[in-house]
Amino acid sequence: MTHTGPQLTSLDLVELLTPSRTKTLEYAVGFVAGGAYGLTSVIVGQPLDTVKTRMQARPDSVSSNTLRIGLDLARTQGLTGLYRGGVPVFLGGTLFRSAQFGVYELALAKLREHTPKYRLFGVFDWQVALAGAAGGVGRGVIEAPFDRIKVTRQVEQQWTLRTLFSGAGVTLWRNSALFC
Repeated sequence: MTHTGPQLTSLDLVELLTPSRTKTLEYAVGFVAGGAYGLTSVIVGQPLDTVKTRMQARPDSVSSNTLRIGLDLARTQGLTGLYRGGVPVFLGGTLFRSAQFGVYELALAKLREHTPKYRLFGVFDWQVALAGAAGGVGRGVIEAPFDRIKVTRQVEQQWTLRTLFSGAGVTLWRNSALFC
């Protein structure tokens, strides 16, 4: 007996049987990309951030230049000194950048699915802007406490649970505006 209807490939069959799995994989790509971005930015940027924070927060660093502070820190404390406060940034940076990308992807998909597409002035895509703001909030919720720990470690101070979200409101506003 010959079948003359449309032929399904094994890939078509898998997609028909597990559509949510495909969507989950698409969303996961955003989280993984954000995580890779977070890891890379910590490895490259943490020493510079530590030097900058020390210059801003320690009175004994005000009269020196960036290179001098970086070299002194490396000489006296080694890589540990340059990456001081880096563990929360490594963990948090990977998480919050992952959340930023993942929430953006998920929000954009949901907006595209449930709202009409419209471009202001034929150019500005409000769905992209709103998804970007959502990604910024997702990032900020995770970023704020990790940033607090990072800064207190860089200037060799203590942090407490009570002060963990100090400055979180500003971080949320900044991120939602910056990424929309």
